[in-house]
Amino acid sequence: MQLVLSNNRIVAHGENFISMGGTVINKVTGAKHENATIAECDGGCPSDIDEVGYEYHAGVFKPCAPFGKGNNNGYFMEVCESCATPRSSGIPIKKGIKLENLHSEVSAESLGAFDDVLLWENADTTAEFESQTINLDLSEYQRIKIIVLGGTYSHMEYYSTWEITEKGKSFALFSPYAPSGVQTGADVRSCKVTDTGVAFGSGKSFQSDNNKNFACIPYKIIGYKHL
Repeated sequence: MQLVLSNNRIVAHGENFISMGGTVINKVTGAKHENATIAECDGGCPSDIDEVGYEYHAGVFKPCAPFGKGNNNGYFMEVCESCATPRSSGIPIKKGIKLENLHSEVSAESLGAFDDVLLWENADTTAEFESQTINLDLSEYQRIKIIVLGGTYSHMEYYSTWEITEKGKSFALFSPYAPSGVQTGADVRSCKVTDTGVAFGSGKSFQSDNNKNFACIPYKIIGYKHL
C-alpha cells in the first residue's frame, strides 16, 4: 500500500503512484499532488481513512482534523476578533444562519436577499396575445423576471425565464419551436420594462407570420425587491 504524504498528512492512498521532483502522480488516474512524497505501508489503512484525516509517523497512523462527517447537531464556528481563536458561535447548524443571528450592521440587502412577488399572470395562455402594455408599479423592484410560454401551433408546455435587470431598455424574449420534422428555431417577442409596467410587442413565429400572436406568449411577471 502506498501513502502519499504532505508534511506527514495523508492526502491519498492506494497504488500506481510515482514521485517526480516533489510531485506525486498517479499513473492510472493522472491525479497530481504537489509538494508530496510516497511512503510504503506494509499493513492496511484504518477503515475510516476516507472519512477521518490521518498523519503517518514511522508506521503509526495518527488521526488529525477533520475528524469525520458531521451529524448536523453541532454549531457554526466563529473566530475571535482579537485573537483569531476559533470557537462555537452558539448558533445550531440544524437551524441555519438567520439574519437575527448576525451583526446588526448586516442587512438582508447587503446579503443580496430578495423577496419575490407574482405581479401578473396570463389568465388564458391559449388565446392570442396582441402587443400591449401591462401596467404595474415596478419602481420598488430591483429585478423583473418574465416567463414566456413556447410553441407556436402545438403550444408546447415549455417555459423559458428571462430576467430583466436594466429598466427602460428593449429586450427580445425567445421561446423554442421544434416540432417533429421541422427545423429547430425560436419564436420571438419584443419587450420593454419601465417603472410603470411591461410593454410587449407582437409575437413573431419562426414557422410563419400567420398566427404570430400565438408565438412566445407571456405567462408570468415576477418582481424581486430587497427584503
